[in-house]
Amino acid sequence: PRRPGTFDLPGGDVELGEDLTQSITREIKEEAGIVVSEVILFDAVGFVSKSGEYLTTLGYEARVPQDTEVTLSYEHDKYEWIGREEFLKRESTDRIKRFLEKIPIER
Repeated sequence: PRRPGTFDLPGGDVELGEDLTQSITREIKEEAGIVVSEVILFDAVGFVSKSGEYLTTLGYEARVPQDTEVTLSYEHDKYEWIGREEFLKRESTDRIKRFLEKIPIER
């Protein structure tokens, strides 16, 4: 796990040959045990990592069924259902905060 003690969102690497939407759907299922629907790409950001690699991070919006039970993977130790404004007050990365600021208005 990276950045212990900070707040994060489910995500990860796209596997070779994997569709991008399938990738984020898989990552959310692996990390939180949640099956999402209506997955929509809304932002992308490119950056150079500390190791010098150029990476692209994609921001998605998805629907979570009501009364969903969360089952965390080893990558996370707790979770909270909170709104965008509350999350933006927490310690996280600038990239994640950018996505939260750009996500379409909550419905």
